[in-house]
Amino acid sequence: LEDIVGTVRRALCDPAAEVRASSARAFDSLYKQLGQRAIEEVVPALLEGLDDESGHALKGLQQLLTLRGKIILPFLVPQLSAPPMTASNARALAALAGVSGDSLSSRIPTILGALSDGMEEGDDPEAIALAAEKVVLSVPQDGVRLMLLELIRRLEDVTTPKTRA
Repeated sequence: LEDIVGTVRRALCDPAAEVRASSARAFDSLYKQLGQRAIEEVVPALLEGLDDESGHALKGLQQLLTLRGKIILPFLVPQLSAPPMTASNARALAALAGVSGDSLSSRIPTILGALSDGMEEGDDPEAIALAAEKVVLSVPQDGVRLMLLELIRRLEDVTTPKTRA
């Protein structure tokens, strides 16, 4: 089993798009057999590779999201949105949002909240703001309401004067 998992991990980071697509299908089969364990064995290694300049780990994650977004995104969002927000994590969230489809909708408040905080406290506020813009543009129709509610809530937090008790 470890050999299969290792092969899938490596192939998801392959430079060739066809290899990554085949590996994502192999991961899908692995998930059908192992369930959550497949995610725990494969996805953390891809997260570790996000800082690689080649971008292959990110492309591998995108492949996984196109096949199993509803099960992968709940694992990824807490990892990528944990404070402090980095420009690297923000770029990853933006790239992954673009392929997440409907599975993105329920995660919008968490993602936008983390990106908003990152624009104030992150390592590169401009890059984080650009990533936030890409996320907003990626929100599917069924997530627009949640997105607007989160943005309004954030605006109210900054515009409402704090009252003393």
